[in-house]
Amino acid sequence: MADTGNLLIEGVKNGSFAGVANLPYGETAFGQATGRCSDGLLMIDYIARDLGLPLLNPYLDKQANFDNGVNFAVAGATALDRSFFAQEATLPPFTSSSLGVQFGWFKDYLKTICSSQEDCALVINNALFFVGEIGSNDYIYALVARQTIKEVHQMIPVVVQKIISVARVISFFHLFMHQMYV
Repeated sequence: MADTGNLLIEGVKNGSFAGVANLPYGETAFGQATGRCSDGLLMIDYIARDLGLPLLNPYLDKQANFDNGVNFAVAGATALDRSFFAQEATLPPFTSSSLGVQFGWFKDYLKTICSSQEDCALVINNALFFVGEIGSNDYIYALVARQTIKEVHQMIPVVVQKIISVARVISFFHLFMHQMYV
């Protein structure tokens, strides 16, 4: 839905996910593979296009231009950190780039484009954020590891709380700018 290539770039490091580097991925919309888990546009691409915005480059592509925005999404990511799954003896996610990791990238990125709290507040106030359908993979990994529906049901409040906490911080990030400069 939203990863424009971060999973592929992350996978290059550990030798996995090479499939999205080849056709048919990207074939319909781009005529070449882009690292998107689709042969066409993603939900985030349609939103950008319909708003007259350029398509977003993946954050892990350090050669990319981020003048018009950046994409932190990673296909297959979970809301909960990898340590949660290890503790629960659940199948570990195939990416370690959980929502918390992606949020860390966001904060690191802000440090590169803001020179002051006021500057960051202006950037944040003029930005569009899309926090996608993260959370479903948390349940999928648990179910694949043969956890019961009851066990998976008990995860729901933990997953939802994690998503809410990150979304809240993003929504009110200008209030927390001082943490980045301390």
